[in-house]
Amino acid sequence: MYPAFAETSFSAYLGTAATLIAGDNLENSDTTAGNAIIFGRIQATAQNEEGTVGGLVRIMAGHNLPLDRPLDRALRRAPYAYAWWKPTEQVRLQLGFIDSFSVSDIVNWYYHANDVEDLIAAAAYHYTGFDWNNPFLRSTGFYDGTWWYGASLSINPIKPLFLNFAIPYPLGEENAEKAIDVYRRIHAQIRYTVGDLGRLAFTYKGGEEFFGIMNADNYSNSPESMNDFLIDPYTLSTLYGSFYLFGLLENFEFNIGAGYSLPISNGDVDYYPPVQLGLGIGYEHGNFTLKSRLGVTFAGSLRSEGIRVDDPLRLGFGILPSYDFDAFRGYLNMGFTYIDDSSVFNWHVNPYVAKRIESCMVFLGFNLQHYDGSEKRTVWAISTAITYEF
Repeated sequence: MYPAFAETSFSAYLGTAATLIAGDNLENSDTTAGNAIIFGRIQATAQNEEGTVGGLVRIMAGHNLPLDRPLDRALRRAPYAYAWWKPTEQVRLQLGFIDSFSVSDIVNWYYHANDVEDLIAAAAYHYTGFDWNNPFLRSTGFYDGTWWYGASLSINPIKPLFLNFAIPYPLGEENAEKAIDVYRRIHAQIRYTVGDLGRLAFTYKGGEEFFGIMNADNYSNSPESMNDFLIDPYTLSTLYGSFYLFGLLENFEFNIGAGYSLPISNGDVDYYPPVQLGLGIGYEHGNFTLKSRLGVTFAGSLRSEGIRVDDPLRLGFGILPSYDFDAFRGYLNMGFTYIDDSSVFNWHVNPYVAKRIESCMVFLGFNLQHYDGSEKRTVWAISTAITYEF
């Protein structure tokens, strides 16, 4: 017989959304409706009475999410689950999915403090395409956690100090790699809480030692754009530093971050990744809240035998004031992205309201977005969403 856990809990979340009507400013384009989204998860957690061993299982399913990246699809196929063990009060070991150690407070999921960004709230990356050349990835300049399967170790030698380590593992026997290739991807973090002032964090995220050339013909004929190359910053070894200030000013919180990926080579081609800077600001007073986030990358380049291709300045900015009117909460979600080399300037204005009805949240919003680039386009939509959780 297996021992019964002393503490268990179950929870669930369901998010649904639909576009009631949408259009754009292009000639001969139709007014549309639909774009239905549905996403759900069920979660169970348990631990023993002593709090020394436990686990979590989360099963997710979804369809047509705006952030439908390969990683999201993989997570919906495989269980989000882990088990943990604390042999002492100062040491915690975990095996399975690793969702700890993120320091992107304010700017990432915390910006909306729920999943509404996937359902009704616009964000800068929605109209620039969620790719790795995006100027605003919600975590630019900040370590955003491992978010993959593997093993982690957290050591707390003294109360304000944590030493965190994580190793992402390939999934399945068929994807096994050489040990040196797996362990060079280690994530190592020093996190220190400075009294009531804030939290310092320094993180190293291990990555690959090379990159792939997307179009060798373009490279040999003197490339003119970084788009001629396949460079995935997520796979690069990166150093991060951040300071989350929650006690500097009353009602304010700030998160300041910087990141730099180490230069890499592929044959005679050298890539110097851009510097990343990130800033998050939060303010709350009475029924009013204000959040803002900024991401900047600059000074990157790719060089080879007299050829130099500069990575342009990329800037993303968002601001989100909201007010609780008792009957509902109103939001004014706005932002833009700017890419210097092509003078691309995309923006969105997205007011929406939220109403809580017991365990449900009902949303109604209007979204106006401008896409710059080769074909300038302005689109609009009226959308609704409902979430339920227990």
